[in-house]
Amino acid sequence: MCKIALQQEGEGMEIKLKSRVKINGIETEIVSSEEAENSDQVVCVLESQEPEHFKADNIHTVCAGCGAPIVHRPHAPKRPPKVCMECAIIRMQCESSEKERGTV
Repeated sequence: MCKIALQQEGEGMEIKLKSRVKINGIETEIVSSEEAENSDQVVCVLESQEPEHFKADNIHTVCAGCGAPIVHRPHAPKRPPKVCMECAIIRMQCESSEKERGTV
């Protein structure tokens, strides 16, 4: 199972920690930012997506997977690599397939 942290801000963003969701068919657990420091990756927003909602103190960087411009909040977990959603899904699918085959 994959674990991700969501940076919750604004109305309608209440997602319970420890809830389980499926992302592209892969079971995923929503965890706290503290737990996310030990994760394999931090999923970030593409810079081109809804720039009107970005905040002045956002961190602009590039995806560790594909090099696309991405944005994350300054309080995002520091240690794990920052990736775009597409790269995160590809990685989760690969890891899920490896576990099913018993190669991990």
